[in-house]
Amino acid sequence: MHLWYVPKLEPPAAKCAWRLCLVAGMTLALQALPGTCAAETRAPLLTNVSDIRALSPAEASQRLPVRLRGVVIGESEAGGEGFAIHDGAAGIYLRASAALVAQLHPGDLVEVEGATDPGEFAPFVRVRELRKLGKAPVPEPRQVTFDEIASGRLDAQWVEVRGIVRHYEPDRKHGRKCRLEVATGGGRLIVRVNVPELAEPIVDAEVRLRGVCYYLVNKYRQTLSPLLAIPAEVPIIVEVPAPKDPFAAPVQPIGSLLQFAYGGLFGHRVRVRGVVTCVQPREFWLRDETRGLCVHARDATSLAVGDVVDVVGFPGHGGYSPILEDAIFRKLGSGPAPAPVLLTNASDAFDHDADLVTLEGVLVGQESTRDGWAWHVQSGGSSFRALVPARMQPARSKKIELGSRVRLTGICNVLHDADGPSSGMRQPSGFQLLLRTPADVAVISPPSFWHGRRLLWFLAGAVVALVLAVVGIMVAARLRLREQAAQRAMAEAQFTAVLAERNRMAREIHDILAQGLSAIVLHLDLIRDEVKAVSARAAKHLEIALELARSSMADARNAVWNMRSQVLENADLATALPNLLEQLTSGTGIRAQFDTAGQPRRLPPLAENALLRICQEAVTNALQHARPTRIDVLLSFDNGSVCLRVRDDGRGFVPEQARPGRSGFGLVGMRERVNQLGGQFKVRSSPGEGTEVVATIPMPQV
Repeated sequence: MHLWYVPKLEPPAAKCAWRLCLVAGMTLALQALPGTCAAETRAPLLTNVSDIRALSPAEASQRLPVRLRGVVIGESEAGGEGFAIHDGAAGIYLRASAALVAQLHPGDLVEVEGATDPGEFAPFVRVRELRKLGKAPVPEPRQVTFDEIASGRLDAQWVEVRGIVRHYEPDRKHGRKCRLEVATGGGRLIVRVNVPELAEPIVDAEVRLRGVCYYLVNKYRQTLSPLLAIPAEVPIIVEVPAPKDPFAAPVQPIGSLLQFAYGGLFGHRVRVRGVVTCVQPREFWLRDETRGLCVHARDATSLAVGDVVDVVGFPGHGGYSPILEDAIFRKLGSGPAPAPVLLTNASDAFDHDADLVTLEGVLVGQESTRDGWAWHVQSGGSSFRALVPARMQPARSKKIELGSRVRLTGICNVLHDADGPSSGMRQPSGFQLLLRTPADVAVISPPSFWHGRRLLWFLAGAVVALVLAVVGIMVAARLRLREQAAQRAMAEAQFTAVLAERNRMAREIHDILAQGLSAIVLHLDLIRDEVKAVSARAAKHLEIALELARSSMADARNAVWNMRSQVLENADLATALPNLLEQLTSGTGIRAQFDTAGQPRRLPPLAENALLRICQEAVTNALQHARPTRIDVLLSFDNGSVCLRVRDDGRGFVPEQARPGRSGFGLVGMRERVNQLGGQFKVRSSPGEGTEVVATIPMPQV
């Protein structure tokens, strides 16, 4: 059993809801009847296009059964699987096999059966069976405007539009269709003609086009652009043919474009002639004796600055001056690059829109843009932008500093306020320059070295550097003080331990060895007189023994003095050194002189002991090896150091050839003592010139 449903004049939403309820109710009722088969419970059959177009995507996705009768109005694309039919009320898109679609032609009366599909934009029908019933007249198309087409309501509808062809190109890849762009009703409509090519010139012709409307959409079922598909059997009606030779039209001055002309022919191509001033991939600029002009072309890469060209194109509205769109050109010759118009005042740029100009200014700022860079330039009391394309990388490598005075050459682009008057004269609001090559930028003079931004950066850098330096010095000083304190404490502890051990050994030697030698010397003195009377030979040996005992006792006392620093226990270095000098030179006939400089003060025990030993060693070396007549010792106290100088007028020597002597550690030992305290040790001597020993030890400032 078949259920037929003919919709009335309800709104689409009410129709859909009522129809679904009817289908559900009848399905339940049929299921309740005994013996009802599955074929009798299927959804109602849809038999007209309007019902299918009124389905929502959810309804169309239920694969509702369809049986339609209509006239084929055209395939969607040559060799494709889609076509459209018209049932007298509306058109709809259907999809079948490519072989089946290839047998169809406009005017074929067909009956199809299939199921609904939500499609990517509007519902359509997937064909299961198709039967040709004969021929029928194609319905008259609906006269529509571009706005109606752009609304998205005319999917798969048979329509007619009028317009002027702006562009034509065959499909070189597939070879089964060609493409037009038609200006109609203020918009640009893409037209696909399902033939390989058109025989007659079509660009600039006024045409009447009949075809099926389709849409390019996104994944959200939203329209992006409309498309008119013209079947191969449907001719293009040319109402005003295009000129056979587009360059046969008279040359117009650029300054006359889009001016008022009573009875003029608007919307068609015009011809101009000029010299190329700038070239980009899809547009170029030229000038004649009147003005400059921007020309939009499909490919302008074959042109060069200085070429003389004929251009045919459609006048259009630019930002402030006319432009030529969909232009073709032919090169008449080549010449030198045209000279730019020299502007002495920035406001003069308003009279040279789309022309090549040059002017000077000061670079005051820059920013990145989508296509490159924008420089902000101050010229007199006006400011403008200079657009630097991304391809002009060499211009960026010049590293032009802000504040530089520059001379810029480029295409002038006059700007206007979009909120200006809707009629009357529009006043320009500014301009910008489009630079072409790095040669369009010339630096007249660099900025003053101490311009505002550089001075600000310098001051900021100086402050940061000063703060970092102060922090670094404070941290380094604190670390150094801690390190010096630790080293001083460790050295003093070591020195105290060594000194204590030496004092202990000195006491032992003094109490045992020295006292025993003193007793021997005393007894030898007592018996010396008695032995003389007995034997002269025995008296001689006794005298030798007495001398050896006295010498050993002196050596013991010297050892005790060397091991103990008792001279520093009760006095400072400035007091101990003259006593030491007097003790060492007493009875030698050598003049000894001790002096101090600066303010004497107590030093750390380690430092005082080191300087005392250095002085002792230097004087001892002079007495043993130099045979001097005079020894001078100078102890100098500065704010950050202590210096000991020992000078003699003896025989001298070559310091580089000196070797440690038998009696002590010599120069090596003195140098080691000074190095342990972080000081400097110098020896100045030459044969016959005497010797000077200088030891400088750093001390904390007071």
